[in-house]
Amino acid sequence: MSLLFLLSGQMAWAQDDFDPGMPPEPQAPKLPLTVACSPTGAGKQSGAGSYVAGTTVTIKTTPKQFYTFSHWTLNGEEYGTALSFQYTTDNTSANFMAVYTTLVVPMSMPTTMWH
Repeated sequence: MSLLFLLSGQMAWAQDDFDPGMPPEPQAPKLPLTVACSPTGAGKQSGAGSYVAGTTVTIKTTPKQFYTFSHWTLNGEEYGTALSFQYTTDNTSANFMAVYTTLVVPMSMPTTMWH
């Protein structure tokens, strides 16, 4: 685009590469998805991050030694019992918790008894 204008009695010429076309589409907001476990350290989780609504994410937990996986919660509500599953994000943040129980290992009986 070229412009011709008069400034303080002087003629001036300006040229610009301005493109009055369509503005860029706004970026969809990314919302947080957290993945944790209870008790802390009972398992290893994956899938946490920030995602645009409609993104399919694999959520997974792997139990560590001496722990048994029980279930998942989503934002405090019971959600499922699979170690790994697909979750499609929506327009809200999601907080997944892998709930574990401690594996009870019986102690062996003593071989000698005291009187």
